[in-house]
Amino acid sequence: MPYTEERHMSLVTMNPLKEYAQLINNQNYIPVNLLENNDEFIVKAQVPGFNNDDLIVELTPEFLLIKAATINETETDPKEANADIHKYLHREIYRANSTRRIKFKTLVNTKKASSSLVNGILTVVLPKSEESKPVKLLIK
Repeated sequence: MPYTEERHMSLVTMNPLKEYAQLINNQNYIPVNLLENNDEFIVKAQVPGFNNDDLIVELTPEFLLIKAATINETETDPKEANADIHKYLHREIYRANSTRRIKFKTLVNTKKASSSLVNGILTVVLPKSEESKPVKLLIK
């Protein structure tokens, strides 16, 4: 395709990385990787700074819902007796309540699902429902 100024302008104005950066910078965004094989889905969610008590994983045969909730650190109340008063000079670490909902293209077996949290990565293994697995028919 030959270069034209009109084509150049459309390339400059279309910036999918900017949209991705806005999602990542959103305090309420939980980034995930979704993997699939013949028998299961595997969801890996990035939840740094959260522990098991901060996370809620809800599952239905069609959806997975991940909720991360925490209480942020606050400055010490100066009215407290013998309180060390700390004032933030600069603050970039902030944990907000976050939610991520994932819909599956086939049903999952909720009774055999499992989850684990290691080094800020929540891994949820979701076996596919037997009804959703392909079946080979015998040709007569």
